[in-house]
Amino acid sequence: MGWDLIALIAVVFIFSGSILKIILNSPPAKAWATRIAGKSGSDPALADRIEMLEKKLSRKDRADQLAQRVGKEETERIRREMGPSQGTVTILFSDIENFSRFVDRGDELGHEILQIHNRIMRDQIKSHDGLEVKNYGDGFMVSFSSARKAVQCSLDIQEIFKTYNFKHMEPIRVRIGINSGEPIQEHGDYIGRTVNLAARIADCARGGEIWVSDIIRNLVGPSRDFQFVERGTQRLQGFTEPQHLCEVVKIEALESPEKHELEQRLMELEAKLKREIEH
Repeated sequence: MGWDLIALIAVVFIFSGSILKIILNSPPAKAWATRIAGKSGSDPALADRIEMLEKKLSRKDRADQLAQRVGKEETERIRREMGPSQGTVTILFSDIENFSRFVDRGDELGHEILQIHNRIMRDQIKSHDGLEVKNYGDGFMVSFSSARKAVQCSLDIQEIFKTYNFKHMEPIRVRIGINSGEPIQEHGDYIGRTVNLAARIADCARGGEIWVSDIIRNLVGPSRDFQFVERGTQRLQGFTEPQHLCEVVKIEALESPEKHELEQRLMELEAKLKREIEH
């Protein structure tokens, strides 16, 4: 057996994947393969080995190209099929404040509001790598692998609804609660204390607010864009010990609280005026 053949076999057995491809495509390797192929007519087994190797490389090329074409939507689909994460998870609960006021004025309006709300929520959940665990009427339960992503997703959600509410006479005011822990995973769902606390925290918030547990504040830490504002200890249904909670507020809202309060009041007055005109 010549040194050329030994070198080629060594390359085949030592390397694999993209490294194998690079080495076999190098000028020395191509030269070896050319010389060996020229001699392979008298050795059918060697010719078959070379042909098999070329086919493997061709399949690897096609697989690499396919992987590059697979976009974010396919990645999201695979992640959903895998189900909720295990270990430490951040849970977000949200709902529309006083949603019944829309339903009381007709199923059509309630349905329209839900469609708008759900579209905005799902767009932001997806863009922040969240996983929709369940949708229950006017609310969502979402899981995140990162507490910071959950907070940033919530801030972006509230900012979008704030812009929407300025442009429309029917404001959609969403309240959000977030908590982290190690919930029990069961049939694609989460249960347990971590989940229950997140839901109760959401109940404490008003429309347009984001309330979080102490755990979230400690996990996320300080930020240049937002602050955790103390909301004291709260007694929550189902929990014997009072829970220390915070509200996540953007820095700009803290710098001009009067403007923030006026904006909220303006939205309420616009909605009230709209209802009086319709009646």
